Amino acid sequence: GGAGSPRRRPSAGGSFAPSPPGPQQPRRLGRRQHAMLTRTASQVEGLMDRMSRRLSENLSRKNAALRASAKRERADPLSNLAPLVSPVCLSDDAVALHLLVRLGRDREAATAYAARRSLLLS
Repeated sequence: GGAGSPRRRPSAGGSFAPSPPGPQQPRRLGRRQHAMLTRTASQVEGLMDRMSRRLSENLSRKNAALRASAKRERADPLSNLAPLVSPVCLSDDAVALHLLVRLGRDREAATAYAARRSLLLS
């Protein structure tokens, strides 16, 4: 080729072999790479479980604290003038609920959502 064209290495036969047209076959992972990938996937799964467990626990602790606060406020005779749960309090769990759904923990998210919203009804 000329000065601007890329150089190709000659194949075993001595001629320049062009790359075959069409999609290339994907390379297979070696044993070490496969083991490392499996270990990494397992670690990520463990971290996702830990994070979703902590999110669920945090949401249930917040709901329990709100329930206890609502119980104390109901005991106060002047509490009828104010709502039991602030509307701001209802949306402060949106990020945690969204993360639980993204982590595939739909049931835990639904339970926490229902528990928080039921505070309005109690």
